[in-house]
Amino acid sequence: MPVLQRAMAGLLRAARRLRPRAAILVYHRVAHLEADPYKLAVSPEHFAEQMEALRRHAAPLPLRELGWLLTGGRWPRRAVAVTFDDGYADNLYQAAPLLERYAIPATVFIVTGGLASQREFWWDELEYLSGLPGLPATLDLHVEGTELRWPPAAAGEAPAGRVGSLLDYLYDALLPLDLSTRERALDRLFAWGGAKRETRATRRPLTSAEVAPLVRSGLIDVGAHTVSHPILSRAPLCEQRREIEDSRRVLEALSGTTIDRFAYPFGQRAHYSDETIRLLKELGFVLACCNFPGPVGRSTDPYQLPRYQARNVDGDRFLRWLRSTFF
Repeated sequence: MPVLQRAMAGLLRAARRLRPRAAILVYHRVAHLEADPYKLAVSPEHFAEQMEALRRHAAPLPLRELGWLLTGGRWPRRAVAVTFDDGYADNLYQAAPLLERYAIPATVFIVTGGLASQREFWWDELEYLSGLPGLPATLDLHVEGTELRWPPAAAGEAPAGRVGSLLDYLYDALLPLDLSTRERALDRLFAWGGAKRETRATRRPLTSAEVAPLVRSGLIDVGAHTVSHPILSRAPLCEQRREIEDSRRVLEALSGTTIDRFAYPFGQRAHYSDETIRLLKELGFVLACCNFPGPVGRSTDPYQLPRYQARNVDGDRFLRWLRSTFF
């Protein structure tokens, strides 16, 4: 039986190599962080090793070219596209020089609300708040019908029934809120913690003035990622349209390019709807990226492109992961 299993595994690997396939990688940050509870950051050293591995062992291509392949082009072997979500400033100052060093094209999906506000993304604010020393032992706040109570009296009082850290609890509680309610909740939470809402240099998003330098080399392009990073499936269609159209309008003005690629905020299947897909088609977008893993092939829906989350590992481990998962 072991011999048969090994033979079958070999045949499956051979069949996988023969099928036209590509992988899309998703990054968020290239930075050294003292705390990274969401596992969003890859260190500059590891990112450099990963890009070198792609240059030596894969066929890096722009995301837009992958979209063309879905319509009938010839697929290069081991095709890989690199993407970034959210639009952190380190995408320009840390990631872009390394992408240029190894000639790796990439698409950065930008949340345009952060360009002007320069607020930290709300999940980063929660990371900072929950790590402050001397927080009160209990939390009991009411914000427009939302109760924030820590520690929960019972598991059923935690969002989604989860009882973990304070950060887990607050993230789950604030995730489904609309923008204005979440902002008021953050104001109340920081007052409860006795702290000010400030933007740390290590967590700041790109500014409006930094979009043009990001795309100047021609290796990097930008895509829409909404204005405020909402769960689109929870929003009425008119609000979804505003989030998508306004983000594209801002990015086209700042980059001087046509924006026809999109990434769903959060990116799981529950975070967008069939209505969202129809809206993207109506608005002239040609592809949209998700945040669940899987290869891209001829039959992949261009409006539901899976992506593999890249982790903070060195080049050797990264290459072994690529080979075992995709190549």
